[in-house]
Amino acid sequence: MKQDPKNAIGKCVAGVLRDGDVNILLKWAGDNGIKVNPDETTYDGGAVNLIAAADFLDAPNKYITGYNEKRKIVVNGKTTGKDTTVGVDAVATWTPGDVNVATKKGGLVTIASTKQYASQMSAQTICIKKWAYDHRTDVENMIIALAQAGDQVRSFNDAKAFAAKVSADLYKEQDAAYWLKYYNGVEENDLQGLKVNLGGSAVFNLADMANTYGLGTDKIDRYKAVYNTFGNLMVKMYPAIMPTFLPYEKAVDKSFLNSVLSNHPELLEGKAIEAKYASEITAAVSKKAYSIEFETGASTIKPASYKLLDEIFESAVVAEGLKLGVYGHTDNVGTDEKNITLSEQRAEAVKGYLMKKGLKETRIETKGYGSTKPIADNASAEGKKKNRRVEIVLGE
Repeated sequence: MKQDPKNAIGKCVAGVLRDGDVNILLKWAGDNGIKVNPDETTYDGGAVNLIAAADFLDAPNKYITGYNEKRKIVVNGKTTGKDTTVGVDAVATWTPGDVNVATKKGGLVTIASTKQYASQMSAQTICIKKWAYDHRTDVENMIIALAQAGDQVRSFNDAKAFAAKVSADLYKEQDAAYWLKYYNGVEENDLQGLKVNLGGSAVFNLADMANTYGLGTDKIDRYKAVYNTFGNLMVKMYPAIMPTFLPYEKAVDKSFLNSVLSNHPELLEGKAIEAKYASEITAAVSKKAYSIEFETGASTIKPASYKLLDEIFESAVVAEGLKLGVYGHTDNVGTDEKNITLSEQRAEAVKGYLMKKGLKETRIETKGYGSTKPIADNASAEGKKKNRRVEIVLGE
């Protein structure tokens, strides 16, 4: 699956349904153009299938114990009248679930993580609006305390050790030394001798909070991208449970955070977390082709494609830990030299659009391949249309 995401088709992943861990699977699958079967009672050989877990520790335990279940086979959404038995091929979990897999069975590698999809798992405070407004000072003091704690954990080992003890007491799992070790993240050999990365976490300070809600220097509202991306995913996958969701502007109130930012500039001295990107993508996490429309023979993007580009932007914002590759391709009409140049110019045009939305230039790499990498037969008009594409790669 890591080498070729298409190998995930027909496999089963254990996780807590409609939870943040499984959302990473959904995002990764969507970025690779892979269908997900939302019904945990059926098996679709043309999709990734979900095995429901009670919690984030039950998911890896199902893999460790060799759990299996019988399911009805469906093809194109229709039952076939045949049954099959499925097991757990992959797991959506977090520490100590990953550690349990490594130490008790092994055999799994990391395909996608919260470090890569960095904006997806930020913590939000959810409360009743009337209560929040009646207790505004309390809510703002809570934000201040969290911001100070984030800076302390980053700056002082004693604060980090204290937080590790709190985690051990809260989760009733292992001891403080265990949580401190895996907070920092380690590379170890699992039970089968595979080298795996385990743990690894982060805390937010006030600058990170500002960046999350579009109140930082780049003005990118990361939580809005996350909220809309996964809201739309849930509506698509579970329309009976979640037919719609509240518009972002009605669900999120930034006035509390804005007040803290205005009244406590001293808390902004701590630097925000900043992803570091390689100069060039050497390992792709996801790859997907988009039919972006340009003026004939030119690199001018047609307005009809702006919505598609906005989707690409939001996808990139959610996966903030990954470098973004924009690769242009053409059909075989015209000379190789002209096609290479045109595909490079079109990739640069997409890059320019994404930079205007707020992405940093150092995060985006562009390449133009002309007609050298067709995905369809150029002998037909339909094939030519498929070959005229922009490929979006998220990688490291």
